[in-house]
Amino acid sequence: MVLHTAELTSIADYLVIGSGNSERHVKAIAEAIRREMSCRFGEHGTREGEMAGTWILIDYGDIVVHIFREDIRMYYAVEKMWSDAPQIPQTEYAMAAGPVLSQRPYPHPSMRGPVQVDGRMSSPMAASCTNGVGT
Repeated sequence: MVLHTAELTSIADYLVIGSGNSERHVKAIAEAIRREMSCRFGEHGTREGEMAGTWILIDYGDIVVHIFREDIRMYYAVEKMWSDAPQIPQTEYAMAAGPVLSQRPYPHPSMRGPVQVDGRMSSPMAASCTNGVGT
């Protein structure tokens, strides 16, 4: 869920709210968002809650991302606190993202250390950003 909050607060222009079924799932979602933002915009954001994995917040300044474990999301009901904020239809942000989000070949988690990219050594993270999409 993406909420446009610019008219309601100076905290952020957009709140992104999502959830996962377990701590591992929440961490994986947050990591995928972090990688995509880093690849596309060079933004790493400020992250909170990664150790516990029940509620991870990533602050990109104008965009704040909340990823909850499903039961924690229901308990806090953050989207209800922002019920006056217009919700951005999924079709709008899905079209803007295009097929990139579902097709990026991220390196397997077990892949550690440098890899070769265009004849030079690089990190696995950099390799995932050089597949012709993003930066």
